[in-house]
Amino acid sequence: MNKVTHDLFDIVNRIRKINPAYEIFYNDRKQRLEIHANGHYELVVPNNTLDERVLDYARQTLVQNSHIMERDVDLHNERLKTSQKEYMDKAAVQLQDRLAFANRTGRTVTFTKNHLKEF
Repeated sequence: MNKVTHDLFDIVNRIRKINPAYEIFYNDRKQRLEIHANGHYELVVPNNTLDERVLDYARQTLVQNSHIMERDVDLHNERLKTSQKEYMDKAAVQLQDRLAFANRTGRTVTFTKNHLKEF
């Protein structure tokens, strides 16, 4: 691993303002930039590029901001649950419509995955 000591946008020095223990290394074996603190791996540099996004990512992943990340994950999971529930509700309505049609017409209806439309 090679320590990165300077870069075009001075990200190396600016990241130390976020956490003085942060150091940036290039991992030759994995061919990626990594941030380490106190000799321990902390995180991978997004997009393998030293730019403003690295600073934003480092700020987001600070332990002090973990409650914000936890909240964001919870909100995302809640949106997924709501989306899944809406999909299942729409599928149930389609199924009821098809069964009602079958009962009215006296036809036999078989169902496959293709009968449920994606929303």
